[in-house]
Amino acid sequence: MNGVNLMATVWGELKGAMAAATKDDFERLVLSLGKILWPTLVRVTGRREFDQAGVDLAEFSSDGA
Repeated sequence: MNGVNLMATVWGELKGAMAAATKDDFERLVLSLGKILWPTLVRVTGRREFDQAGVDLAEFSSDGA
């Protein structure tokens, strides 16, 4: 199997898992995948202003932005 076919297979499996996931399972899956690009990505539980805006995940930079 070449690299392109492997990536297509992996992406297809991930899409299926995300489509079938419940809200909490989806959030955990996206958090795991998102950490590949944003290592400091976190769940924002307990942060009222984020929760009211519908934000479940956030990335905070070292300068607090």
